[in-house]
Amino acid sequence: VPPGYKLFAHLKSPGGPFANGDHDFLSGYLPPQRIKPGSYLRDVTRVQVPPHFPVGKATLQIGLYRRAERAPVSGDPKFALTGERALLLGTIDIE
Repeated sequence: VPPGYKLFAHLKSPGGPFANGDHDFLSGYLPPQRIKPGSYLRDVTRVQVPPHFPVGKATLQIGLYRRAERAPVSGDPKFALTGERALLLGTIDIE
């Protein structure tokens, strides 16, 4: 991971609004540049869903950002959202 990148986690509704869970990797305990390719790490974060968030299906997306720049993604197009430069982790029902 190039220097200066942080992790974003966005819960996105189909209509556009999203809940933001941007944060430092592993709460800043390990610089992302020290993560070796092929390593698996568990990074836990909470995304607060605001009261005005639309009900229905929402997608959880993650990726890397540095200021206004996002790192490119690649892989299976069902999960690698190349246009958004994000990975789709799953769908959540908001009630």
